[in-house]
Amino acid sequence: MAFNGKLVQLKTGNDYVNFPLKYVKAESYKVTPNQRMESSSTRATTGVLRRNTVSHTASKIDFDTPPLTNSDVSAINTLLSNAYTNALQRKLELKYYDPSSDSYKTGEFYVPDIDFPITRIEKGSNTIHYSSIRIAFIEY
Repeated sequence: MAFNGKLVQLKTGNDYVNFPLKYVKAESYKVTPNQRMESSSTRATTGVLRRNTVSHTASKIDFDTPPLTNSDVSAINTLLSNAYTNALQRKLELKYYDPSSDSYKTGEFYVPDIDFPITRIEKGSNTIHYSSIRIAFIEY
């Protein structure tokens, strides 16, 4: 299935919910599909590398948001927390577009810690303005 306008969808219950594109700075969006993992690697005395690569691969998706307000951050946090199958691990299931195969794949991912850099606070409107935040999904 070729690209159909959706980059990332989070599974909530039995349905997939789109991660809104308005929260994705397109030029920052990166997918590293099918990262190889090794159980071990050694070098022979001749310097030749020997790798024992496992069959499981893991993908990584990361992007920056545009500048946000506290209401945007709240919406993103709600979307993520509704998708967690294990909140302590920040574990969730995603469907994502893999450009290397021009198809959609699903997998179990975790969300690493997110920093929220504030640029200014509007006291009168109780609005916090954030610069870009980085969101990543790393597959198990």
